[in-house]
This record gives sequence, structure tokens and C-alpha cells, in this order.
Amino acid sequence: MDKPPDRRKHLLIDQLQYRLLKVNVVYFVVIVAAFFSSLFGPLVLRLLLMNAPGGARERIAEQFLLIDDAI
Repeated sequence: MDKPPDRRKHLLIDQLQYRLLKVNVVYFVVIVAAFFSSLFGPLVLRLLLMNAPGGARERIAEQFLLIDDAI
């Protein structure tokens, strides 16, 4: 006896899987961007907006480079 052909719709499942993959990639990018902006953001803002003498800016730059080397 012959089996009936497989009539499942794979297209719907494939579209759902690709959509879920895209959503997960977007979530991952958002989480990584939030992590790096919370880690480097305050230091970068202090470097850009601070009108301090060179010594204070040098300490901030050293902190920035220390965090960059640790990652």
C-alpha cells in the first residue's frame, strides 16, 4: 500500500521560524547596545562635555582605556 503524500504546510512553519529568528536577533542587538552604552556612555559623555583641566580628562581617558582593555 502506498502512503498518502505529506500535505503539511512547511511554508508557514518556515516563515514563523524566520520571523522568530529576526525578533531574537533584534533583541540581542538591543541588549548588547544597552550594555555597551551603559558601560562606556558615562565616560564618553564626561570626556566630551567636561571643561576640566588636562589632568581630570587624562584620568577619565585612562578609565576608558582600562575598561576597553578588560573587554
